[in-house]
Amino acid sequence: MVRFVGDMTIVPIVPDEAITLRRLIKKEEIHLHRVQRTDRHRKTVTLRQQHAVIGRAGPEANGINRFAPHPKFLEEENTQNGL
Repeated sequence: MVRFVGDMTIVPIVPDEAITLRRLIKKEEIHLHRVQRTDRHRKTVTLRQQHAVIGRAGPEANGINRFAPHPKFLEEENTQNGL
């Protein structure tokens, strides 16, 4: 755009510049529907197994019950009574 101011002419210097523009334009649509389905079949599978070993600790581990007489004392009574 050339413009004039008084007796002066102003000519702008404009370089040519290329601008690349990318944009998405919808061309088509894909519609997806979910369908729930249950199939039954037989299959042999290996299951995980666990075993627990339970033991006693303390005086009860040796067969000593704190509410019953000690086996040593029972043996002495039996020998005294002739059993």
